[in-house]
Amino acid sequence: MLLPAPEGPGVRGIHDAILNHKVMKTKPILVILAAVVMLLAGSAFLIRSKFYGEDEKQQQLLRFLNGFDQQVKEGNADSLLTYFAAGKDRKNIERLAGLLAGISGLNGENAPLFGVCFVTDKCAVRTTGKTAEIVIPVIFKRDSLAGGQSSLSLRLQQDRGGKYLVIQADVRKFLSDYERYEMQVKRQAGDEDIYHLVSRMAYKNSEKLKTRYDTVMWFDHVNYQTYYYVIKGKVIPDFYYPEMHGAFIHVLKREKPDYKIGVVGPDLKEIIPAQYDLVHNIGGTVDGLIEVEKGRKRGLYNLNGKLVAPVIYDQIYPLNDDQNLALLKENNNYFFLKNDTTVSDKISGFKIADMLPKFRAFGKSLTIPQATPKNFMECNEQELQEDVVIPPSCLTDLHLLPKVMPQDIPAFRSKVVVSWPKQMELKYNGTQKQKNDGNWLTGIYYSVFNHFIDGRSTFYMTDETRSVVLVDEKQNKIFGFDTARFIGDDRESKNLTCNENSFKAINDTLFEFRTTGNPYARLNNPNDYVVQAPVYYYLHVSGDKLVALPGSRAFACTQYVKMDDSYLNGCYTFYRSSKYAQSDHLTPDVLEYMKNEIYASYGYKFTDQYWNNVFRFSFGRVKINLVNSVDDQLTETDKYNLKWLDSKLQAAKKDALASR
Repeated sequence: MLLPAPEGPGVRGIHDAILNHKVMKTKPILVILAAVVMLLAGSAFLIRSKFYGEDEKQQQLLRFLNGFDQQVKEGNADSLLTYFAAGKDRKNIERLAGLLAGISGLNGENAPLFGVCFVTDKCAVRTTGKTAEIVIPVIFKRDSLAGGQSSLSLRLQQDRGGKYLVIQADVRKFLSDYERYEMQVKRQAGDEDIYHLVSRMAYKNSEKLKTRYDTVMWFDHVNYQTYYYVIKGKVIPDFYYPEMHGAFIHVLKREKPDYKIGVVGPDLKEIIPAQYDLVHNIGGTVDGLIEVEKGRKRGLYNLNGKLVAPVIYDQIYPLNDDQNLALLKENNNYFFLKNDTTVSDKISGFKIADMLPKFRAFGKSLTIPQATPKNFMECNEQELQEDVVIPPSCLTDLHLLPKVMPQDIPAFRSKVVVSWPKQMELKYNGTQKQKNDGNWLTGIYYSVFNHFIDGRSTFYMTDETRSVVLVDEKQNKIFGFDTARFIGDDRESKNLTCNENSFKAINDTLFEFRTTGNPYARLNNPNDYVVQAPVYYYLHVSGDKLVALPGSRAFACTQYVKMDDSYLNGCYTFYRSSKYAQSDHLTPDVLEYMKNEIYASYGYKFTDQYWNNVFRFSFGRVKINLVNSVDDQLTETDKYNLKWLDSKLQAAKKDALASR
C-alpha cells in the first residue's frame, strides 16, 4: 500500500502499528462508500453524493475509469503506464501494468496463468478536493475453472490539466487473492503446463535420491545441467533466518543443528559428500568452483568433485587478478588460490590493505545478479517456487549480505510465480583513511538495499542498512559491522537525502562509527519529528569481530563520549507539520530531546506528561515504576553531557532573543 506522507513517521518497530492503524481507519470509510458510489452502466455515469465536485471532475473520473478499463481489456500495458503519475521506481509500476494487462505474471516476466477483468459497474468512489479514491472489483478467470474475486484500490490526483492519475495503490487484497487463485489453477493444471523441462526432471530425480538422503533441498541448474543439494539429517527452523529465531528464543526451544549438506551431480553421483554445514551456489564465490563450510572453516570443490582448497580457511576472498582466483586466510596467514586452482605457499610479508583494490566486492557498488536460464538455484518445493542465492561467505562475515537470499524466478520457467520480485543492492558510499597512534585505519562504507514489492504493507519498499568494513593495518585484519537499522521505503526516499559516514578511534580499543540513521524522535511539538540524523555506534574488537557496545538511546553519543562542538554539525531531516525540512546542525528542539532522553533512559518521571508519553515505549519504561530523581544513577559522562547540552540550549535562547 503506497501511503501518503504519514502524520508522524515511525521507527521499524512501530511501522506496522502505524500502518495497521491507517488500514483500520480505512475499513469504515469503505463501508460508508456503499452509500456513496459511482455507478457505471454502459455510458451512463451517475453520482449520488453531494460530496462529489463539479461536472468536469465527474467527467474526468469517468474518462479515467473507462480508459483504464479499456487498456486492461485490450492488454495494453504500455498505455496503462500513462495512467500512473511519474514515480521513482518505474520498473515496479511497469510490472503492475503488465500484470493487470495480462502480459506477465507476478514477477513481471513469466506468462500469467489466467486473465484479470475489472467489474466497472460496481466501483466505489470518493472524492476530496483534487483527489479521488476508487475501489475496483476484480474477477480472475481461466477456462472452466470458477472465477475468483478480488478488488484493487487506487488513489488518484488531478494534474494541472485536470486529468486524474494514480498516485497510490493498495495491492494487498489483490495480490493475496491473485496468489490464492493461482494455486487453484496450478492444482488443476498438469506439470506440462506449469514447469519447464529442467525443473520437472529435477523434481523427478529428487524422488530417486530420497532413498540415499533425507532431503533434496535445492537444485542448482548450470548450463541446463542440474546439481542436487542433498541433506542428511534434519534442517533446523532457523536455517534460513537465524537472527529471527533468536528474537523468539524465549518462546521457542532452540534445536541443535543435526544435518549435513552435500551435492549430487547431473548423473546422480555424489561429487561433494554430505558432511558440510553449508554449500554455496556453483560459481557464486569463485567461477567454476563451489564454496563449502564446516565448523566456520571454508574450502572449495570443483565440479568433478576434487577438493581444490581444503576446508581449513577462515575466509576466502575472490579476486580480480590476472594470476590468482582468490585470497585464502588461515589464522593470520594468507595464501593465493592460483588460476590453475593450486594453492600457493604462505605469502611472506603480506599486507591486507595492499590487496584491497583487487577484492572483487570492495570499493564498488553491485547488484546481486538475478537468476538466468543458464544458471539459477531453486528450492525443491513446487508450492514455493522460489530461487535462492548463497552469497560468498566473506560478504556474510563482513555483515554486507545475509546468509541466504531469495531471488526472482527466471523468465524461461514458463508460467509459475507466487511472489513479487526481490533484489539486493550493495551500494558503495566511499572510503575514509586516517592515522591513529601510528596505525592506519581504513573505513569502507556501504548501504545495503533490499528492494521489493510487498502487497501486505507498502507498494514499493526498500530496507536499507548501513555497513562499515574496517581495515586495521596494524593487526592486518578486516572487520565488518552493520547497523541493522530500517531506513525507509521508496515513497520517502526523495525527502531522505542525508548520507553521512565517518569513523574515528576513541582509544586503542574503541571506535566511533557515525552514519545517517532514522531515529524518528518526536520533538517538543507533537507534529514535529527528526527522521534523519547522525546516529552513533561504539565498536570494540572482540576476537575477529566488531561488536557494538549496548545501548538503546537514539543518540548514543550522550552515553559513551563527552560531547564537544563537533557533535553539533551534521545532516538532519525534519518532518514538521506534514512537511520535510533539512538542517546542517542540531536544532534546540533536538538538543532538548537529547537531554530528556538521558533522563528517560534511567526511568525518570517527567513533570511534563508530554515527555512521559514521548518515551513511554522506550527503555522498558512501560513495565517499570518511574521515579522522581535519577541523579544517583547518572554516570560522569551523563553529567558532563547534561551540562554541555544545557549550555547549548541557553546559548540558543540568547541567540533567539538577540534576533528579535
